[in-house]
Amino acid sequence: MTSSGEQPCYALVHVANDVEFPSEGQLKDKFEHGDTKSKTDALKTLISMLEAGEKVTSQLMMYMVRFCLPTSDHELKKLLLIFWKVVPKGGDWDRKNQLRCCEALYNMAVRDLSGAASLFLEAVPTFDAEELMDYETMIFYTVLCSIYALDRPDLEEKVINNGDIQQQQNPLVKRLLTTFYNSEYGQFFLALAEMEKYLKQDRYMNPHYQFYTRALRVRAYQQFLTPYNTVSLEVMANCFGVSVEFVDKELFMFISSGALNVRIDAVKGVVEMGQMDGKNQQYKKLLHDGDILLNRIQKLSRVINV
Repeated sequence: MTSSGEQPCYALVHVANDVEFPSEGQLKDKFEHGDTKSKTDALKTLISMLEAGEKVTSQLMMYMVRFCLPTSDHELKKLLLIFWKVVPKGGDWDRKNQLRCCEALYNMAVRDLSGAASLFLEAVPTFDAEELMDYETMIFYTVLCSIYALDRPDLEEKVINNGDIQQQQNPLVKRLLTTFYNSEYGQFFLALAEMEKYLKQDRYMNPHYQFYTRALRVRAYQQFLTPYNTVSLEVMANCFGVSVEFVDKELFMFISSGALNVRIDAVKGVVEMGQMDGKNQQYKKLLHDGDILLNRIQKLSRVINV
């Protein structure tokens, strides 16, 4: 989504019939050493090659992801989206595994951490993308995305009880996982603060570290609040190792944004759960879908009248 003062980005890729494509080495050099314009031109060429049916190695694709993915350039972002629409997902076993890691990193870049977690977990037993990142880094991203995306049963089955992951875990992400799963909320907040510092320095997660830490705070609050009908702000603050004022401010922010379905009784100093039963959820969805349908009918009516 663009801001009001920001112009939309249109990325055009045109393939001439008689074009002679550059070598893989030339494209790699542009991706690694070129400026943003050179990388943009190289990515357009790569997309053109795929559209023309040219064979493109997974090594070249990993090179492109490695040097193009951490970007704030809007045209380059648009081209990356086009690339993932046209890149063939087939090929031999090694190629599929390498592309899986490339796509997982792309999903991280667009904040689809659930999609990234799924792809990384598939890649764990057959990892073969050392040109993109080492195995320990891939495990780090796997656990990082899984804490965000998986519910407790899946987190236990696919991550905590996964021998391959446990052998290669970074101590920092292991602490984050363990304290979250064991409901050690004070220690979890400390681990999350350390992780935030780490992610600020990470080339792929730097643009998203605030998004990630915010989402994990919401998950921790949800996990803590789930067993209760009401709980005092003081008890909650003590469990998380923070002040009552901090918890009150955080909950208010997350309630206002719709991230938490609870309410604060300021007089009693308690948090009350606002979980809806199945019928209420269905009713709310029915109203929402009805509003959408009504808007479409009104738009259609205006078109017909014209």
